[in-house]
Amino acid sequence: MRSSKTLILLLLFSLAAVVFLPIFAFTYFYPSVDDLLIQDAEHQARMVAKHFSLYFRIPEHTLGPEDISIDLKDEISMIVENFSLEKVKVFSGTGEILYSTHAEDIGRVNTKDYFRSVVMRGRNFSKIVRKDTRTLEGRVVSRDVIETYVPIFGRDRVVGAFEIYYDITAQRLLFNGLLHRSALIIYGVSFFLMSALGISLFKLYTNMRAREQAERELSRHRDELEQLVDKRTAELTTANAKLQEDIAQRKRAEQALLVSEEKYRSLIEMAGDAIFIGDAETGIIHDVNRKGVELIGRPAREIIGLHFLALHPEDEKEEYRTLVDNRYRTIPVNKALHVQHISGRKVPVEITSSILDIGGRKIVQGIFRDISQRLRVEVELQKSERLKTASVLAGGIAHDFNNLLTAIIGNISLALVEAGQDEGIRKRLNETKKAVNRARALTHQLLTFAKGGSPVKQVTPLNTIIEESASFVLHGSKVRCECRLPDDLWYVNIDEGQISQVINNLVINASHAMDRGGLCRVWAENVQVAESGNLLLTPGPYVRIAIRDEGHGIPEDRLDRIFDPFYTTKPQGSGLGLSSVFTIVKNHGGQVTVESRVGQGSTFYIYLPAVVDGADRTRDTERQDETPVQGTGRILVMDDEEIVRDAVGSLLQYLGYEVDTAVEGGVALNMYEEAMSRGRPYDAVILDLTVPGGMGGKETVRRLKELDPGARVIVSSGYYTDPIMANYRSYGFDGVVPKPYQVEELGRVINEVIHNP
Repeated sequence: MRSSKTLILLLLFSLAAVVFLPIFAFTYFYPSVDDLLIQDAEHQARMVAKHFSLYFRIPEHTLGPEDISIDLKDEISMIVENFSLEKVKVFSGTGEILYSTHAEDIGRVNTKDYFRSVVMRGRNFSKIVRKDTRTLEGRVVSRDVIETYVPIFGRDRVVGAFEIYYDITAQRLLFNGLLHRSALIIYGVSFFLMSALGISLFKLYTNMRAREQAERELSRHRDELEQLVDKRTAELTTANAKLQEDIAQRKRAEQALLVSEEKYRSLIEMAGDAIFIGDAETGIIHDVNRKGVELIGRPAREIIGLHFLALHPEDEKEEYRTLVDNRYRTIPVNKALHVQHISGRKVPVEITSSILDIGGRKIVQGIFRDISQRLRVEVELQKSERLKTASVLAGGIAHDFNNLLTAIIGNISLALVEAGQDEGIRKRLNETKKAVNRARALTHQLLTFAKGGSPVKQVTPLNTIIEESASFVLHGSKVRCECRLPDDLWYVNIDEGQISQVINNLVINASHAMDRGGLCRVWAENVQVAESGNLLLTPGPYVRIAIRDEGHGIPEDRLDRIFDPFYTTKPQGSGLGLSSVFTIVKNHGGQVTVESRVGQGSTFYIYLPAVVDGADRTRDTERQDETPVQGTGRILVMDDEEIVRDAVGSLLQYLGYEVDTAVEGGVALNMYEEAMSRGRPYDAVILDLTVPGGMGGKETVRRLKELDPGARVIVSSGYYTDPIMANYRSYGFDGVVPKPYQVEELGRVINEVIHNP
């Protein structure tokens, strides 16, 4: 009975075990395994989400499409591939899918209640779902996937979420297999016990021990499996962190290298000098910048691969071989170095070099500076210094010559008066006067060359100036001059000496263009310049002077440069002729243009503003034949040249004036003040502008006006191109009379100053 009860109890216990164990497995053990998998998935999802958050700036309100950077997309793709993730999504705070590894998901909105009530409140949410996937063979395969939502926190709110899919099919199969095997063991043990009851009760104990042993083994296996899973998880986490760090370091290194290369290339290309980079051992060029291409005249692909020797002139290679072999480290002193342009032209250069060690390889970097312009500037500076010296000499000669001419013209004028009606003497004196006037024009040209400056203008006809200037410079040359000048040519307001210099320069230029002889045609005409014309002139009347040669002509690509200072195509030319023409005409309010054809000659056109007022021309005509204007009064003359003081004093006495003279400004001021104190003031004062070693006219007139604001002062100078001569009223003078002057001119100016203040 007791055995029966025991057997029944054992049987009931076995039945209970058979029934209870499956229920336990399905109600407790299976969910426990799922919970374990979910916990592990959530842990890894948080780690991955934290890593992804490093790739964008967290906004204050909600994530938007602009926050999904290329780097984030690349990182998601890499993590998905390396860690076999099923899918990764990025949600905005409104549930919109901003990015997904499956592009068809982008733009959809998660409207599930758990998204707003759980995820957007800052908690993780995970669930296991079964998905069916069709293989390439067409079979449908079911897979177990854990979907884990991880919220993304902003400053004070949740701004979005990640959804990370983990495929746990393999893990579930592993656990299920283990559970199935355990269940089979349990069922086998139960079946064995039930069978054993019918055979022998004595085996009950053994079977129970076997069952206990099996349970212990199962527990041990479970513990070992959990330990293995924990260990593997820790290893994967460590490996993942190290991998992320390695990836970050590699990216930083690649970015730094890229930035360094870009900076180096930018500096090389932006350099103002030619740079050639080559192997220090072989001398082969393997890189060249933009300036290097321009210096040699070849494209970079033709320069790369050449030896450094190929840069230098072919006929001088032996001279450069030692220099190149020495890697340009010892540059010869006082020796010009050259490179060979593709056109055959030798370009002078300065060379500096450096040896670089890049990756264990010796690199030579040669910097070639084109010094052609610098050498040209040095040559032009030397020319300029010579011209400056010549101009100072010419100015001094012209000034002294004008003083002499002043005395000569004054004495000739007095001699003409004293000659009376003796025609023979008057004829010779008039011829002498003409020669002196020619000399006067020559000094004007010397002063124009020496000083330039503002023109001292007067209304005058052009016919005589053009004809005499053109004919004068062609004396003794192979070129014949033909002038066609109409009698009704308008008058112009010009500086005769400067315009004469313009005609001289252009006619000389024409004769140089016809080195084998020819005909130089000069003509003038009255023209009206309209507003719609191509000339850069104020509309109105102009006199146009044309000078044409039959020379070789000027190429079209040089026409824009012929008026540039120092530009010349003549081996011995200074390049100042046409530039001075341009400046003088411009200062007169005119313009110079040119037309030229190679092989047919050139024509220069000069436009000068015309004076068409009849009254002006009448006054000017009257001045040509006017008799000296007599007067009365006291005149003070200040000049450092005794011969000038004597001549001017004689002229003024002839005109009826009482004259006193002074050698410099200080003496003149004392004499003027003394005359005022005696009640016999001077009616006018003539001041020489330049007094070496004493007070000149500029300072004297200032102090004279302070002494007597009503003083009448006339400026006179042999430097007629001085700005004071052109703008004398701006400096306090009331009249101007440039040296040398004639008695008629002197009398007119004094009369105007005294009687027309």
